[in-house]
Amino acid sequence: ATITVTSPLDDGSGGTLREALASAVDGDTIDFGPDMLPATIALTSGQLVVDKSVTITGPGQDLLTVDGQGLSGVFYVVPPDPEWTLDTDVTISGLTIANASTDYQGGGVFQWRGALTLRDCTLRNNYAREGGGGVFSHNGTLLITGCTLMNNTTYVSMDDYYGGGAVAFRAVGNKGAF
Repeated sequence: ATITVTSPLDDGSGGTLREALASAVDGDTIDFGPDMLPATIALTSGQLVVDKSVTITGPGQDLLTVDGQGLSGVFYVVPPDPEWTLDTDVTISGLTIANASTDYQGGGVFQWRGALTLRDCTLRNNYAREGGGGVFSHNGTLLITGCTLMNNTTYVSMDDYYGGGAVAFRAVGNKGAF
């Protein structure tokens, strides 16, 4: 099914991105109605949890921004069950992820396992204290294509942190960053 976001609010009410993510099921596509565009979705209720295999199709990087306002991460992509035995397959395209801030990993996007594709997105001005200001992938498959990553930062002072202002990842026994 396709769920269309019709409101730029972040209060979880009908038509919001937060509500669309909560009601989606595996295989759904989330898109954005033309009447709400251009828009900035300013997050006021914390990061957006993506715990199903969904496709989020934005109208274009210049038409839609999901903004953490320096208060939280933006997308938190995790398996759907408490035991984390299932994985998600998530695609996010055609939007800007901006102004995220977290004391942990993955300011713009945090991914735990599964597969994440970022396509034709802009990730800008995102911060994560422990690594991956733009994106952090933990034991997952990450594909970034056609994206612009700019001014994403991290604080790195200890070997335990992952680094990577733009992107950081951790695979079993390995760390990497750029």
